[in-house]
Amino acid sequence: MAIRNVLAKFFVKIGIAFIDILILGIALVYIYLAATPLEDFGLLAMDTLYILLTVIILYVIVVAVVGLFLTYMREDNTLAKMVKSFVSTLLVMTLFNIFIFPIMWLMGYSLAADVQLVLLVASIIRMLTKIFLRRYFGRFLI
Repeated sequence: MAIRNVLAKFFVKIGIAFIDILILGIALVYIYLAATPLEDFGLLAMDTLYILLTVIILYVIVVAVVGLFLTYMREDNTLAKMVKSFVSTLLVMTLFNIFIFPIMWLMGYSLAADVQLVLLVASIIRMLTKIFLRRYFGRFLI
């Protein structure tokens, strides 16, 4: 019985993480699809696959840096989690927006989408989805 509970908890956490990554992936692909070539090339002319990989890798780097910034905030109460997620969202939107435009210019592309709005909407959807799924499957997470 205990093994079944451990496996259920594991698969619920993996499923929630997969849905979270899927929502984020859709947002990053939308940002990628908003990249349009400039008339005058930047310093590098890149293929579209490298543009997508650059957007994803830059996002992972920014999230890692934000994670390092918030490492020492170890409180587990609800208020601390809310503050940490709010600060994390603001930092990710700010840092990603600061770094994505110069990198795209170097590759010879410009972004037509509002990156901060896309990341804000994606983070709100991810948050609401996590809350719903954790409440719905909460009996497995205990």
